[in-house]
Formats: sequence, C-alpha cells, structure tokens
Amino acid sequence: MQIGHTVGAARRSGAACAGPATTYPSGVALPSHPARRGRPAAQDLPTRKAQLVAVAADVFSRQGYDQTSFAAIAREANVSVKTIYAWFDGKAGLFRAVTDHFASRIEPAARALLESDGPPQEALRRTATMAIEFALSPQLLAFQRAVIGASAENPAIGGEYNRNGPMRGYAVIGGYLERCHQRGALYVPDVPTAIDVFLGLIWGDALRMRLIDVAAPPLTSAEVTERARRGAALFIALHAPMGA
Repeated sequence: MQIGHTVGAARRSGAACAGPATTYPSGVALPSHPARRGRPAAQDLPTRKAQLVAVAADVFSRQGYDQTSFAAIAREANVSVKTIYAWFDGKAGLFRAVTDHFASRIEPAARALLESDGPPQEALRRTATMAIEFALSPQLLAFQRAVIGASAENPAIGGEYNRNGPMRGYAVIGGYLERCHQRGALYVPDVPTAIDVFLGLIWGDALRMRLIDVAAPPLTSAEVTERARRGAALFIALHAPMGA
C-alpha cells in the first residue's frame, strides 16, 4: 500500500518542451530537462516546493544528512541552490520540511482510519497494517538510518525528527485510545504505555532488524496482514473493558 499523494509530473508552463520525467520513490516525478528555470509562477510555488521536498527526502535517504549537499538536491530537483536557501533557510529547515513530508503521508490516513466509533478491533487492525507498511518501507527505513547517523554528531536532529514525525502519529493513536477508554470500548488507563504496547506488538523485531540489516528481506503482503491481525487481536485482549 502506497501512502501519500503523487505530485504533478511537471510545471504546466513549458511541460510540452520538457524531457522525460524522473520518478522518485516518494512519488514525485520531475522533468529531466525542464524547459524553463528561475522563479516559478505564483500558482506553481506550492507544487514546486512539494516537488523539492520529495526529492530532498530521497537524497537524504540515499546519502545521509551530513553527506547531502544543496548542490546535489538542486541538481536533481532542477532548481538553484539560492532557491533552496530562499525557501527553507538552510539544511535544517529543509530537513524539517522533509520530516513534515513523511508525517503528512501518515497522519491524515491514521486519523481517517481511527475516526470511527465502531468496534476498535477492525480500526486497530487497519491502522496496524498501514503503520507496518509505512514504517518498514525502504525509503523511510533509509531516512531513519540517516537521522540516526546524523544524531551522533548533532543530537538536535533526532529530537527534531521525533517531534515532527513519529510523535504526531503517536498522538493520533493516543487520542483514539483515550476515546475508546472514555466510551468503555477498551480499558486504557495509561495511554502512553498502551501506545508503546501497540507499536511493540505490530513492529517488534521486524522494524529493529531492518533498521540494522539493510539486506534483510521485506515482509511479504501475507506477513504484513498476519502481523497486523495478530498485533491488534493481542492488544484488544490486553485492554478489554473491565468485566468483559
């Protein structure tokens, strides 16, 4: 399952003259040789920024934080280094935007899955499936490795990633569990611990192994489905309402 949105392949202006598109793992497609460079039209600015952030996500994931240069990003995104500085005020600002890029792909989807007041087992199973596929996707694993590597020299990078990425998703899950507790669908007196339990059940060693071992094979679709089903069922059993 691919979570997120696909950005347009090229700017409307000059698209007919553009060369073949380069498609990146994050879903963005850019023309290899755009017909026009320089300041984009005002109506194209959000699209161009989104394209740049998606390309930067791929470059950070491949090269790591410290090894990534604005020149490399500019070359792949078909923009100038000056433009990147103008839009994001340095590498830290661009990195923050990349973290938001990942969070924006998971947070709205999680909210949509967890907004129902129906029985929690199906909502948690579907959320578990999405969370497994997203967290164990090759690009996000690579990006997390880049964050871990950079944090050894600059601990602020890891904190920035946690606050603007994973913690936003955890807050969505926590809000849902609190609502389930309040209406008696689940017994969750300690929401932060319950979030840890839920994520541990669905990710466990599968995530740790693939963060460390780049050559570890991806989970099959059947393995994702079974891990999500089993994790949700165990969580429900642990947090069944009192007297149920």
